[in-house]
Amino acid sequence: WLQQGSRGLFGNVVEDDVYILIDTSQSMKDKLPLVKEKIFQLIQEQLRYKRRFNFVKFSAQAVAWQEKLAEVNEENLQDAWLWVKGLEVGSSTNTLQALQIALADAGTQAVYLLTDGRPDQPPSKILAQVQLHRKIPIHTVSFNCDDTEANKFLCQLSTETEGRFHYYDVYLTDRDAAEFIASEDLRLLKREIEQGEKDLAKMKSVHAECLMMDYCTGENDPDKNLSHSVKSREESPEEGTSSERKSFSVKRSVKCTDTFKGKLTEQEALVGAEDNTSPAAFVTNGASFDAKVSACGRKVWNAVENIVARFLELPPHSYKLSYIHSMWQLQFKHLKCISILYYILQSLFCSSLDISSALWLKTHGLVARRLTIMDALAPTAVPYGNKYIPILDKHVFSKVFDEILPLAHVSNDKKRITRINPQAVNLDAYKEKVEQAIKSYERLNLLIWRALPQEEKDKFKEDGPVQYMQHKKALLEALENLGWPVSYEDVMLLEDEIRAALLYIQQASDLQEAVKKENKKSLASRTSHLKKSKKPQKGQGFLTHKSQKVIARSDATGFYYPGTVIKNINSTCVLVGFISEETQIVPVKFTIPVGGAVPCPRLQVGDYVFARTGEQTGNEYYVPAIVIATPKSVDMHGKLHTVLMFNNMTEHCIRSELIKISQMKYDFSCCYIR
Repeated sequence: WLQQGSRGLFGNVVEDDVYILIDTSQSMKDKLPLVKEKIFQLIQEQLRYKRRFNFVKFSAQAVAWQEKLAEVNEENLQDAWLWVKGLEVGSSTNTLQALQIALADAGTQAVYLLTDGRPDQPPSKILAQVQLHRKIPIHTVSFNCDDTEANKFLCQLSTETEGRFHYYDVYLTDRDAAEFIASEDLRLLKREIEQGEKDLAKMKSVHAECLMMDYCTGENDPDKNLSHSVKSREESPEEGTSSERKSFSVKRSVKCTDTFKGKLTEQEALVGAEDNTSPAAFVTNGASFDAKVSACGRKVWNAVENIVARFLELPPHSYKLSYIHSMWQLQFKHLKCISILYYILQSLFCSSLDISSALWLKTHGLVARRLTIMDALAPTAVPYGNKYIPILDKHVFSKVFDEILPLAHVSNDKKRITRINPQAVNLDAYKEKVEQAIKSYERLNLLIWRALPQEEKDKFKEDGPVQYMQHKKALLEALENLGWPVSYEDVMLLEDEIRAALLYIQQASDLQEAVKKENKKSLASRTSHLKKSKKPQKGQGFLTHKSQKVIARSDATGFYYPGTVIKNINSTCVLVGFISEETQIVPVKFTIPVGGAVPCPRLQVGDYVFARTGEQTGNEYYVPAIVIATPKSVDMHGKLHTVLMFNNMTEHCIRSELIKISQMKYDFSCCYIR
């Protein structure tokens, strides 16, 4: 249905108020008759059931059929068809102007763009201009277009505007364009079908597992006598067996493994081979399978029971053998379940030390147990990245979380940044979990200790397994001398896992310290803010008293001269009388109080100061400078400080001739000097 008539080209028109943009450039000369035919089908099959519509043709210039959207009626439909029939080819392809006409109409709900090649304007410019308008779906139709770049542009245009892309090519001359052959509607339907098939396969697998579990627990088992026997064994376990051991859980993930198969000797694996009663014989001779089940099933089970009991030193009729018996029945009923038997035998009875470290870490590693530092911080993690804004031609970052989430995690490849909030995570509990995980890695100590001969064990003073991390050098030398009875890869994998765990603990501690420092910093900032809020406004402190001695900036030179406050003009300006008997209105921010109870802190190298200069008492003034050397004596008042003036000249001044200032005031002062 979607590939017939006008829907094969334009897809299914779902909006009520639409614009149809038709390319009439020179390249459409041989294609225009077919386009007219398809548009006629579009009018008859879809547009007549809409509310409003309009057509726009574009070549070097774009021309609309009507100024605005026209109502759907027989007269307008007939008039539009006559207009379409009269279309003639032009020259170039002014796609941008056609889009602007359609997007400028306030009633437009969707745009359908039909073209066969690249636009006159750069694609990036068109995409940027489209973003300036309100978001309207632009459905693009590539009509017999074998230009890959043009198809990519049309696909990107529809994607960014949440429209659909349709590719229509009668001849399909370009094989590289085959990826565009399916319309968006068909692609979505195919994806839905594929998803349904995957879900159906999963449900079949789950259903099969449920059947297996039913058989394992004795439910729905046609062999009631055998089921009753197994049940009675489970209800009356051997003496000394705890009640917890009556119930047994099975991992649901069923994998085929040959690990346990390698545990049996060749004679034991071939028990019953002579009379074709071994498990292998049952699998090989599938044709006579049903007959052999009834005749030989019990005999085969007796053989398996003897093998397992002898191999594992289990008492006869133990609860574990009863469980295997139920699985054995299931294996006879479903040939595919033979791998389950080997898996369960391995998971129940094989030592975990016989499993490779790579396989063991898949279920017991930090990643598998979700104990990495990012797993702990995941509830508060916020991805942080940039977004390209075409109209600005820049990548921009959001600063919303800068203050709320001050810390960030950078990936190993430095391509991903994630903002985190350690304060919202219980890192102490996380560290305890990781420490418990490290204890579970005693497997490394046991693995190496088991591989060492007694003479090597005697070299260590400890009775049991020694700690690998504490005796690493000695243990590795012993394993090297023995020719590595344990896989080197197994040892290194476990060692790396332990080191990773210790690193995560250290990172968690570092984050806690960072949080404490951040809290102290924010507390100090809030305290300072409260103190400032209690202080009088700027210009209302010392200036309320007349005759306050200050140094104030002169507009003539930009230097600071000694003077006295005559009166307050307002909250931001004061009238200052200088020693030279001149008066000037000076902003409060360009005055500094001197004399009286003024702080005189100890200066350090790099501090910014105003340094007094001038040969005569009446001509002294202050200029910005930087301290580059301080006296070594504790009593510095009588010693000289070396300062670098704003003009790169050095001077030696005593402490009373220097007034400490901020870096900002130093920068401003240098700017104002004439």
